[in-house]
Amino acid sequence: MRKILTETIERALLLEKNFRDVDLNKDKNSRKIFEAARNELVAEIVEEVKEEEKDKIKQKAIEEAQEEIKNQKLIHKIKELRTLTIIGIIIAFFVGMAVNQVTGLFVLLGFFRKWYGMLIILTVSIAIVMSVINYWILKEEKNERNNS
Repeated sequence: MRKILTETIERALLLEKNFRDVDLNKDKNSRKIFEAARNELVAEIVEEVKEEEKDKIKQKAIEEAQEEIKNQKLIHKIKELRTLTIIGIIIAFFVGMAVNQVTGLFVLLGFFRKWYGMLIILTVSIAIVMSVINYWILKEEKNERNNS
């Protein structure tokens, strides 16, 4: 590209009125001025192209970084969804077990009619155990999320 650029600038300079009537092979001062003008124009154009390309490269790098961030967020969301699904299944299992126990106690109510206090204590105990388990699971999830 630099060779084509240099040749193009030389042709343009030769068409200018300053160098049109001058024989550059015979006049050394004119040749030096011509070369200096050519080199200066080449340097300016090359620098301008470099700046434009640098901006394009920066923009492309920014877009790639943003795409990578989106991908990482998506991966994180998928992992979080998987974890929440597993936690939901575990909680559903324990809730099912608790409901099963309470239902079993209702069946036995005919035998323990005088023991309503015991039923209430048992229900509250199950609720407390479930609350502790939920708290523990959510705390573990929060720690895992903070460590990620």
